[in-house]
Amino acid sequence: MAARWCRAVVPVVVSASPQPRHANRQVSKLTPIPKASPLQAVGGFARCDRILHRSEFELVLRRGRRRRGAHLGICVLSRVTPEATAQVVRHQRIGLAVSRGCGHSPARARMRRLLRASFRVLRATWPSFDIVVSCGTPWQGARLVDVVEELDGLVRAATRSPLGRR
Repeated sequence: MAARWCRAVVPVVVSASPQPRHANRQVSKLTPIPKASPLQAVGGFARCDRILHRSEFELVLRRGRRRRGAHLGICVLSRVTPEATAQVVRHQRIGLAVSRGCGHSPARARMRRLLRASFRVLRATWPSFDIVVSCGTPWQGARLVDVVEELDGLVRAATRSPLGRR
């Protein structure tokens, strides 16, 4: 993966004994940005990764398995039929339902961003399904790590078979 770059201001020190007029000037230089988080989102969030239509939301909500956590609720519907298991292509789709109970517009937008980022982080470890994630309670100070933990736990609980096998 290519490194991301940013402009950093680096002081330039001139070693000549008589100090020129601009001896302490600062020069802009490209430096790599250090990774801030061990969680690395993979891929984008294209239209094919989203549940877009009302009928698709209703299908997942009507037939899916529900789980509720402290802040999030999910409904998961498997996209794999028993006769198609030999040709499984892993593809998950997500639908977001962030209500006004989650807070004002900036809080809801932040929650949607965190949910999308956690979906991108976790999607490689999940089987093929459609998921609707709802958030209706305020979650002050939510971090990506917290959202990833709760969402992954709920999905693992919902995709577990009744016998305890996946």
